[in-house]
Amino acid sequence: MDIIASYNTKYRSTESPLKRSALVSERFAQFEKLKGDPKKIKDWVGTIEHLTTTGDGNAAISIALSDNLTITTQFADWLDHQDRTLIPQTSPIYAKLADMKEGDTVKFSGRLKHPMDATEAGRMVDPNFLFVFSDITKVADAPR
Repeated sequence: MDIIASYNTKYRSTESPLKRSALVSERFAQFEKLKGDPKKIKDWVGTIEHLTTTGDGNAAISIALSDNLTITTQFADWLDHQDRTLIPQTSPIYAKLADMKEGDTVKFSGRLKHPMDATEAGRMVDPNFLFVFSDITKVADAPR
């Protein structure tokens, strides 16, 4: 997340489209230097931004990690045949999601797929990554 935030700032402050494009390559190189598998996420915390079902009844969810970084499943069955991010009703994750709502803080694990943003600027400034969930739990509400 630090790499994404850092390159977001650099990208926004760079006027040259050629230099901006080079920043995309630099950010990718920074990801490659991370130890382990940078696409494997364990116990990250975020806020449910959208939670719904598709026409076939699969769960679709997006989670905000910060003001400008989101992870998400697809939101339509026909778009998800290759990525397989949607959560079927038979999944234990679906059962957990059934007790959650938009605005809940959650801890989750899984695997990043790829950016959903069609433009370079979208991928750098306000990235939205496809995500395959392996677990999710609601973080207990703070006592009042």
